[in-house]
Amino acid sequence: MILSDYHRPVLLPKVIELLKIEKDRQYLDATLGGGGYAFAIIGMGGKVLGIDLDPQAVEQVKKIAADKRIGDDKLVIHRGSFAGLKETALDNGFEKVRGIIFDLGVSSHQLDRSGRGFSFRKPDEALDMRFAGTDELTAAGVVNQYSKEQLYEIFAKYAEELSSRTIADAIVRARTLRGHINKVGELNSIIKKQLTGEERHKDQVLARIYQSLRIEVNSELSTINRGLTQAIEMLQPGGRVIALSYHSLEDRLVKQIFRENKVQRKLKIVTKNPIRADFPEIKLNPRARSAKLRAAEKI
Repeated sequence: MILSDYHRPVLLPKVIELLKIEKDRQYLDATLGGGGYAFAIIGMGGKVLGIDLDPQAVEQVKKIAADKRIGDDKLVIHRGSFAGLKETALDNGFEKVRGIIFDLGVSSHQLDRSGRGFSFRKPDEALDMRFAGTDELTAAGVVNQYSKEQLYEIFAKYAEELSSRTIADAIVRARTLRGHINKVGELNSIIKKQLTGEERHKDQVLARIYQSLRIEVNSELSTINRGLTQAIEMLQPGGRVIALSYHSLEDRLVKQIFRENKVQRKLKIVTKNPIRADFPEIKLNPRARSAKLRAAEKI
């Protein structure tokens, strides 16, 4: 098996085991990211269509593929949203798909190196948070243009944050007094002033608020719904769909979609309970701590 020298994604051995890779069969990596799953599938003999909305991710994986001398007979890379998964697959000749992997949420690259304000730990970055980098709505647009009630709604719904109303009120008050809020550090300061307790608790609140802004900017939940629904439609009988989620909203949605399709006798649930990373993996990759893996098989 080829494991990427550049990026080892969460629960990689378990993903490969559950996909049951067969030589020369077609697989989709619906959230290509750093290419770790795609290169591992290719190493097992599979052919992969990798999809990612982030132009930085696409260019990065193209460079890695060139370095590894992997041609488009093994890896086809497409920049776009997995909301159009079925059309993209058919357009690229992937008509008999045996397995599909979704690694949902924000990637390590986007958090650490994208420069788009995905992480509250990057105070000098602009509040952007767009996966594609070309859509009109940014996190700054949400923070500066949404009403107090709209901000409260997305914080309560997508962050499930108890301080949502207080934070929404503080943001509207701050932008009225000082003008636009454009930087990560500016938003951090506003939010932290509303919180009491330890710094660790404040960081947890910040992480949840940033999550909610990212979900709003990228319409993530509706995109997941559309992508998973199309994945189930296009899988061959016996093919498997795997989804890794990193917060409760994503996981509940994946669970709901799998269950609905089980009731309709389209899917068989492979993972009775979500699979979690073990301590050694979490120690190497802290992002794995919150990961939940669910898998289902097309009937």
